[in-house]
Amino acid sequence: MNFDKLEQAKIYLLAFTVQDLKDICKKYRIKGFSNLNKDDIINLILKSIPNNMFHSFLKDLEQKSLNSIISLVPKYFKKENPTKLESLQFDDKNNIIMLIFKGFKWEIYTNIQFLNLEKRTEPLKFKYKCTCEYAKDGGFCSHFWVGMIWGFHKFNINASRWDKFNLPEIFNELVDKLDFNFFYKDISKQEKLGIYSVEEFLKTKLMGKTEFNFEDLDDLSVQEILNFISGSKIKISENEKVKPVKKKLIDLIKDQFDIEEFSKIFFNFKKISRILEAKKIPVDIVKVDWGPPLNCYARLRINKQEEEENLDLIIENNQIKHINCHWVYHRLNLCSHLIALFLCLSNRNLPKTLEFLKEYSKV
Repeated sequence: MNFDKLEQAKIYLLAFTVQDLKDICKKYRIKGFSNLNKDDIINLILKSIPNNMFHSFLKDLEQKSLNSIISLVPKYFKKENPTKLESLQFDDKNNIIMLIFKGFKWEIYTNIQFLNLEKRTEPLKFKYKCTCEYAKDGGFCSHFWVGMIWGFHKFNINASRWDKFNLPEIFNELVDKLDFNFFYKDISKQEKLGIYSVEEFLKTKLMGKTEFNFEDLDDLSVQEILNFISGSKIKISENEKVKPVKKKLIDLIKDQFDIEEFSKIFFNFKKISRILEAKKIPVDIVKVDWGPPLNCYARLRINKQEEEENLDLIIENNQIKHINCHWVYHRLNLCSHLIALFLCLSNRNLPKTLEFLKEYSKV
């Protein structure tokens, strides 16, 4: 068996409950599954199926998994169903489908990004993330298929571009029959919001001016100045790298850059480096209430001098409280910690995160 077949089988198995997986073990006489968690049972099954049985095993999974999961898709369009597709929006800058599914006391967020939508002769490439239990380890859940079916319909994607495994006949039927029109009831609000990625918004809207002067370097930390220098033609000594002094580094940049050249390089550096810095910060969102107003409590794990330190970040009635970080008073009120939080929140609910950011950026 090759890796593709194993990957395909794992995608199918991820959609089953633990009890379903145990039933599969019993059917194929696999032992030792009783006290294992879901991931371990899946690994046990994949290791235990003999090569000569794997093809029929895969067919069996396909019938039980893919058909049954895709057959769940229409239920999200029925008003009487307790779980509904609350919203569907598309970021046409980055080719991202964003879906929100709502139950009685919970919400599920699903994002699918097409990576080569325009290259119509190539196999379809995409990334996706869903907050539901079945998809957290990479399985294709019914929420994923709602977005994928909408994408195939909207962009007239030929089914032959799907090269993961055979799509069941019901997939094509749903592409032709499902009506997504009711998700565009509030077109004016969507146009006003201007949906696109939080990362792009932060780069273009909240990272300052298009022209800079050397005094803008005062707003950076020593490490950020070193990062800027490392991406430029400036040469510094090893001693300056080991024991950097902010004022000396700024003087060095002034000596070797004219203002026009500096502006071009520094603008790109500043808007990108803060995003990269923020992506390295682990964020634990303890609770979030989207409101409005937005209320959120998060804890950031910051490593200072090789000792882990927690930093609280609170949004209360749309007001940000981040008193332990002096940088929050600079840089248009956006430190790396806040950016890390917004990037994390955008994975849960991109439209509402953007809505809050746009209001916050006006302050």
